[in-house]
Amino acid sequence: MSWFFRLILIQGTIIIEGAVIGMKPVERSEWVGPMLQIFDSAFPVGSYAHSFGLEGMVQLGEVKDFSDLKGFVENIVFSSLSKVDLPLLRLAYEAHQQEQYFKLTSLDELSQATKATIELRETGGKIGKQLWRLLGSMFHGSDTLLEEHNLVKNHLVYFHTNISIGALCSILKIPLDAMLNAFINQTISAYAQASVKLIQLGPTEAQQFIFDMSSRSSEVISNSYLYTEESMGASHPIWDIASAKHERSYSRLFIS
Repeated sequence: MSWFFRLILIQGTIIIEGAVIGMKPVERSEWVGPMLQIFDSAFPVGSYAHSFGLEGMVQLGEVKDFSDLKGFVENIVFSSLSKVDLPLLRLAYEAHQQEQYFKLTSLDELSQATKATIELRETGGKIGKQLWRLLGSMFHGSDTLLEEHNLVKNHLVYFHTNISIGALCSILKIPLDAMLNAFINQTISAYAQASVKLIQLGPTEAQQFIFDMSSRSSEVISNSYLYTEESMGASHPIWDIASAKHERSYSRLFIS
């Protein structure tokens, strides 16, 4: 009898897969595939059409080059992630784990209230609704997943992305820490992709940006645990102004 082990690094989480040769694996990671799929930039939920406030910052002259982009993400985006988005994501995940479905309703309403402009509020809802529609059709092969999907859907009001993803990752049994890391990486990648069009960031620079920013993930996640439903909140006036002006911009590449 012999043993086989391998270590896989997924979004900052080490997964250990082991097996006795000739026997079933000791530990399986069925959640890895679904996680990589729903956090993939190619997943058709419409996120590619959004710059999530970056185009407005470029139009204001606040982000002009690689250095400005890093400063924007480090000082504003990471602050928003740690003080608002990640706490909401975590709380939605935990609410579903504890079968507190009505709490998902209040968290969805809170997520709506934390977004200062119409553009940002509509963006989160549109992507979240498309995510639920797509997953609903994919879950038709499993009565258990489809039942849970519909139960959660009936308790959501706006379907904001952070609430939707938190509940979906719980349904799919994706570990909390892996989900938080994947959400940050997805956010960073979205800004990198938008910056290629907006500030003509080269492919190599875009990958360097993702690599540099991803190294801060653990710090951002750690900070997010300091904020609860009562204490969360962030104020970034320049980002809100940029978003508000972008709503009525004469010419733009992205919806938000």
